[in-house]
Amino acid sequence: MFDGVTDHADRPGTDLLAGVVCVVIYFLLITGCVTGPEYRERPAQTPTVTELIGRHNLAVNGLDRVWARASLEIKWKEKVKRYRKKDATRTRFETGEGQLIVMLPDKVALTIGKLGKTLFWVGCDSERYWLFDLTDSDHKVAYVGRLSRMASADFDSPFPLHPSDVPALLDMVKLALTPEPATGQTLKWAFGAWVIEQPGFSRTVYLDHDTARARRVEVKDTTGRITAVSELSDWEIPADGGNETAPGFPGTRPLTLATDIRVELPLRQTRIALALKNLTTSELKFNVRQFDFEKLCAALEVDEVVDMDIVTPAP
Repeated sequence: MFDGVTDHADRPGTDLLAGVVCVVIYFLLITGCVTGPEYRERPAQTPTVTELIGRHNLAVNGLDRVWARASLEIKWKEKVKRYRKKDATRTRFETGEGQLIVMLPDKVALTIGKLGKTLFWVGCDSERYWLFDLTDSDHKVAYVGRLSRMASADFDSPFPLHPSDVPALLDMVKLALTPEPATGQTLKWAFGAWVIEQPGFSRTVYLDHDTARARRVEVKDTTGRITAVSELSDWEIPADGGNETAPGFPGTRPLTLATDIRVELPLRQTRIALALKNLTTSELKFNVRQFDFEKLCAALEVDEVVDMDIVTPAP
């Protein structure tokens, strides 16, 4: 069925693919013509880190999966090769619709298409990530590799947003408890929210004072550089998602998920805006085959598989 493993670096249009595909997951940001949000001032009372993280984790407890229809817009910089001249860049803009499926702790799927036709399918499981490029019906290509290779700061991926980062960028992941500020210091406040640094500085989360949910999430690579930033708003309760509140912590809300997600990928000069609707946690929307690479290859009738572990140096 497959033509074999090829080097993606030799394939034409890889830069275009990198831009369009980052529409994955990580889902997700502004197109540049929208004014910035207004941030609230720092409250007079400062909560403890333990209280804040406790409220957050109780608020996301039980939100272990979600299915949603997704509309997205993406703006990115694309390299343009010129004969006997220095390479230039141009700005590209695309829109699409599809589905977002997340099953914690490690399964993600995002489909992207137009006019009812799926053009890209991005996803991951606990060990591998993949991208299906279905734009050419006569030659469908699948890119696949191990998540461990993506830990490298200089990893060259066919799409810039790691699908394994999507749950964190959507604020579906519980936070690890971190120490209280040192004596004489206080909890930081920025972007209208309390700043929580996760162990190893792998992620910085900005928690809302009232709901303890993330207003902003920053994901970083092994060198500490910010690779993805999400801004979250317009929270809704998924169908069949329950309406439990976190007991003992006033101000918490029912299980909710942001439906307006705006993501910036600064290292790739990419911005994505993702709008979600028809959110549900119903078991009828989930199937293990949605996260099985080999079965997806067969179902999507892939003609070629590109092994990214072969074409990409190990970290």
